[in-house]
Amino acid sequence: MLAQTVLFPASHLTLIEEFFQVKANSTIGRWSLWVIFPMLGLAVGCSDGPKLGYVHGKVTLRGAPVPFAYVKFQPVSPTGTYGAAYTDVDGKYVLKFTKNRDGALVGQHEVTVRTSSVDEIQVEDKTTGKMVTPPLPEGYRANLEAQFAHSVKSGTNTIDLEIQP
Repeated sequence: MLAQTVLFPASHLTLIEEFFQVKANSTIGRWSLWVIFPMLGLAVGCSDGPKLGYVHGKVTLRGAPVPFAYVKFQPVSPTGTYGAAYTDVDGKYVLKFTKNRDGALVGQHEVTVRTSSVDEIQVEDKTTGKMVTPPLPEGYRANLEAQFAHSVKSGTNTIDLEIQP
């Protein structure tokens, strides 16, 4: 009886009993509430969040990899939270939806790619320990922005993006 008071105050129990048309003095009725509600809680708590597609690819300019470009997939249908990434030194990216989840929402996206300024592109040379600029494709310009439209499907999506100077 104490557990009922802690989990469901009397006022809530009465409302629940009325909703499910359970009599207050019915042992079977009260027992069924103790079975139904924890199961509903488990069902609600089992969600992994929105449906995502794993998205990876390569950003190129005239066929050459674009290092450290910012890639953003903004969902337009349905709308929602975007997935984003920076390309690595080889122009490859894997979208992140959250800190712990890779991908983007399933659906249509407006994709934006923005190149970095040259001073943002420094990498450590493993042999000298000095910071150097990796090779940049011909025609590379800082803060060059390109727009694309792409669809993300459930499962793995390889989406390569060729930007124009």
